[in-house]
Amino acid sequence: MRVREQTRYFGLSYSSDTIHFGKEAKAFVENILAEPFTLYTAFADALGRSSGGRVYAFIVTADGNDLAALLVKNGFARAYGKGRKSPSGITRDEMFEVLVVHIVTDTL
Repeated sequence: MRVREQTRYFGLSYSSDTIHFGKEAKAFVENILAEPFTLYTAFADALGRSSGGRVYAFIVTADGNDLAALLVKNGFARAYGKGRKSPSGITRDEMFEVLVVHIVTDTL
């Protein structure tokens, strides 16, 4: 069900395309996290469907970028869901605006 939702959201025709881009996203993250990074937890439930539970976290890359923003900018994630104030004090609404600007700017 989640793959179908993501396929529709990203405007793809086939679930196999979604799986393909998911693997590309995984490689993208592995490459970024091969360098030192900083993890900040918000000690809040990130919700979601997994039975194992999740913890809300922020990852700042070695060069100071926010991993979530990089994922959205590169088309691997969507600006969606619950948000928290970032470790640098950016509110959820401000971050959402930044992420949406990435989407709009990159699609023009």
